[in-house]
Amino acid sequence: MNGYLRDYRRSIEEIEKLVSALRTVAFPGAAEQSAGLGGAGAQYYSRVVETYRQTGQDVILRNAPCLIVAMTSKEFHPRGRDNTYFSLAYAELYAPAIELGTCWVGFFEGCASANYQPLLSILNLPENMVVTGGLLV
Repeated sequence: MNGYLRDYRRSIEEIEKLVSALRTVAFPGAAEQSAGLGGAGAQYYSRVVETYRQTGQDVILRNAPCLIVAMTSKEFHPRGRDNTYFSLAYAELYAPAIELGTCWVGFFEGCASANYQPLLSILNLPENMVVTGGLLV
């Protein structure tokens, strides 16, 4: 198997790290905001994370059995991103033919694009690569 494929559901610790990484990038200072100092988005997301911790319900990656992580070389990033989008779109269009469903993971892509190191360390990408998208299958 390709070294880039990972089973993100290997352990609760890895899921906790991923949720924490996504939360921190999406809503910096969410802990303070959820205490009544910030916006509704941060409060909502804080509740989503708390629900996950209490019930184990994954509302970001939706317990999908597969996460396709699209990536390209940093030197080719602007055009490479477009190319990976085309590839993910073809995968999305083909999936129903083999009785699979898909869902784009924009939140995941946003966090990876923000170069958030805890998330990137979970993905363990080579230094010359950058994440350009994600597709749940």
